[in-house]
Amino acid sequence: MSDEGHGGLDGIEEAYEAAEVEREMERDRLLDVWDRNKWAMAGMVVICPVCGRSFRKLTASHVFCRRKGPGNCKDRFWNTVNDERRERAAIMNR
Repeated sequence: MSDEGHGGLDGIEEAYEAAEVEREMERDRLLDVWDRNKWAMAGMVVICPVCGRSFRKLTASHVFCRRKGPGNCKDRFWNTVNDERRERAAIMNR
């Protein structure tokens, strides 16, 4: 049987590589915003790296708009940028 015209394994590999590049770009973007928020001074208005919501930084360690409860941006961030946590979250969401 021929995979001609359907991409075959080459198409699957290309799609996987494209998805990996996209994941790396998103991880880099999230880390850039996180780093800016980390070094911003308390009282400044910053943007949440995950959802893009602007908020006033209340303390020196305040980096995410929501850190507890549903829609927790802090957990979503670390589950995205940390490979081990991303894999564990994927297994739990099956």
